[in-house]
Amino acid sequence: MLSKTEHTQAAIILAKKHPAYRRAYSDRTAWLMAYMSELAYLKFDKPDFESDIVEQLVRRSLRGATKGTREKIFGIIQQRLGYDHAAESAKLQRLLQDVGIHLEPISKLNT
Repeated sequence: MLSKTEHTQAAIILAKKHPAYRRAYSDRTAWLMAYMSELAYLKFDKPDFESDIVEQLVRRSLRGATKGTREKIFGIIQQRLGYDHAAESAKLQRLLQDVGIHLEPISKLNT
């Protein structure tokens, strides 16, 4: 989340109008695109793997593996799949609301 100072700065930047005299650059648009680029790295989607596929993957990966290798494999799996997508999705929505943007799921847009 944005700190109180960052929230104040964001509000000032977002309140700026798009320039009419020099349409090639806008502080507001540049900041907003940088902020959105940062948010693009949040893992908010539900993992695509089903639990039985993950279990098969782990079993195959651990066959004949040493203890160090097993720990490394578990670390990679946890890093890739070890997040709560619902909590991350809520975090993304809060961060977007900080700058006045409402996240609308694609499924709702098609109805």
